[in-house]
Amino acid sequence: MKDIFLGPVRLQSDQISVPIDCSVAILASRPAAIEAQLADAFPGLGRIVSSGRLMSADMVLDNRTDIPAELTEPLLRLSPEHPVALVRHDTGEVFSHDPQGAVSARDLGRIPPFGGKGSIRNDATVPAGLEEAFLAGLKTKTGQGESLYAVIDAAACPGLPERLASSGLRHNNLFKGEAAKSLADVSPYLVEFSGHESFLRRLFSTRRTEADWINLYDLDACLFLRSTADFDSIRSHFRRYTKFRDETGRWMFLRFWSSYFRAYLCSTDLRALPRGFLSPFSAVLCRLQQDRWQMAALRPDRTVPPDGFTQEFRWFCRTRIRLRFLAKVRDHLQEIHGQAPGQERLALFYLRARTRGYRSERAVARYMETLWLNERRGWKEVDLLALDAARATHSLSDTHRAAELLKLVQNEGERHV
Repeated sequence: MKDIFLGPVRLQSDQISVPIDCSVAILASRPAAIEAQLADAFPGLGRIVSSGRLMSADMVLDNRTDIPAELTEPLLRLSPEHPVALVRHDTGEVFSHDPQGAVSARDLGRIPPFGGKGSIRNDATVPAGLEEAFLAGLKTKTGQGESLYAVIDAAACPGLPERLASSGLRHNNLFKGEAAKSLADVSPYLVEFSGHESFLRRLFSTRRTEADWINLYDLDACLFLRSTADFDSIRSHFRRYTKFRDETGRWMFLRFWSSYFRAYLCSTDLRALPRGFLSPFSAVLCRLQQDRWQMAALRPDRTVPPDGFTQEFRWFCRTRIRLRFLAKVRDHLQEIHGQAPGQERLALFYLRARTRGYRSERAVARYMETLWLNERRGWKEVDLLALDAARATHSLSDTHRAAELLKLVQNEGERHV
């Protein structure tokens, strides 16, 4: 049976003269196997010069040892497919499994939308920091250059079909036939821009007017792309990916315009995409959290391995959902108790709750709260579970068991006040 081990390591490689201090989280059967697993996961990265004491996740919790905040997301992604996470101390960078991956992602920075009463050029259609990435080299009247496309989610944008119909823009539903009719209000739409349209500007604006109360920017419902291919070719290309068979032959519906897919596309350890997905595009322009933009593109000399995409993407989405769950638990603890542990500690509480057999969100959240309150009073988990009242909860469902243990630690805490 494998356990999660955490701790510091120092790496030395022929390419880097100064040793790199890192933190590692790894799924391993024993500490002695860790060096070999690191070498397999990151070929060419270097060898371990020295390592501090690597502790199991249980020991980290019991000893209340601090871990780097940057390990939070990698911790939640640990799985048989991603058994190793490595974070540099000096930069906080999470090492990529493929540092020269098939997809390059260039950070464009944090670029706020149009909004408020600031001075904006009347002819500006995208914020200044995005003009080159979005508008440079677009098609001229002679037809030379690229087109700017967007896939917009009508499910997140009320009245989108009517808005597009009155915009004068070339657009079409990515669905066809009866699905396009019955699902018109929740379908993805392909839209082509020349770069000068007022509708494009509205996609980057947080302003509301009496005539239009919808803030399109905050809906975050767009994926932007650049290509020399014509509109019909791009629509035909995308229709292949709204529904396709995964590696097991099962049908999969892919919302490639979603915020989850955009984040996956720009992730540092991207390994797989649906076959040929990026081929027609010179750039995919992705809005991420906190107004950060990145431009992703397929490296000209590389191809993205198609095998394993659905498994990789599902695990990526699962991790994002877990991070949102941790944020909700942290807000709850802050509201109820006036303070809360850091996200990295919550990640360990989450993993502990899952290994204890808790599955429902309510049960996991309650057991995380139990672990934190128990830790605050100076007890280890084993101390709590050794109580007769705790052993009496073993036959209960996970939700009831978590609720009873939370009451128990709260009552014990009041008794010691």
